[in-house]
Amino acid sequence: MTPERIEEIQKTTSYPNSVSVQQALLTVWNECEQPLAKENEELKNPCCCNCGSHNVVWYALQQEFQCTDCDNEWELGDLKINP
Repeated sequence: MTPERIEEIQKTTSYPNSVSVQQALLTVWNECEQPLAKENEELKNPCCCNCGSHNVVWYALQQEFQCTDCDNEWELGDLKINP
């Protein structure tokens, strides 16, 4: 969802400038952004779910990771994040 889309939705309401409409759209925005934030964090510092190794390869086309140490494979959203 983009800011432009938020404005577009807001304009279609009966009271586009009301606080409740703006709060509802902010809630939707935040709910849409949370999964993306988690994905970005996972892509920054992936860690193998099986052996804990950081020797991990991201295969974008398959949307999966593979550990080069133990050959474990998993999809985005299934890995743990280590600092």
